[in-house]
Amino acid sequence: LSIINKTDFSIINTIDIDASDYNSWVYFSLSDGIIVDIIEPESSLNWDLAFKRNHIKTNGGLSGQGEVCSILDDSQIWTINEFENLNSIPDNQCEEDQIIEGDIFEYEGCYNNMTHIFESCIKNPALDKWGYFDDSYTFNVTNYRFFVRDLDGDFVKVWISSYYDANGESGKISFSYLYIVQ
Repeated sequence: LSIINKTDFSIINTIDIDASDYNSWVYFSLSDGIIVDIIEPESSLNWDLAFKRNHIKTNGGLSGQGEVCSILDDSQIWTINEFENLNSIPDNQCEEDQIIEGDIFEYEGCYNNMTHIFESCIKNPALDKWGYFDDSYTFNVTNYRFFVRDLDGDFVKVWISSYYDANGESGKISFSYLYIVQ
């Protein structure tokens, strides 16, 4: 893992996050390229994204004051060539975190492993579309195109590629990101 150089837009950063804990968020700084320890996420300006199982939140909206947001382009999926070469941002709305209503039938919201129901929770509605659980409770990655505006107002392309590690353990998220030349 290297420190991110925002002036070298050719470096794809691939990160593995252990988000397997049902109760704890793992906070990540896009500009520093590292997991950060955050005590008060609602007031901290040291994180951009947070992960808990399949849930992702941004430091914006109801989750924080950083104005971080995400754009979803679900009309296309990432390919290696597109991820490396695309330098435009779709005109779609950049969404900040909000309450996602719990729905056991649609597997929406946040899963509570103690009660086995999906509860309403705060997370990013655009990034919530990075994958879904099928009827056999297997998580399927969509490979949709995501763009995140970071704490500094710069945009990064984000490709969330895996929910399982090589051993099949869930909550082991792998994602790549690349700053966009503007």
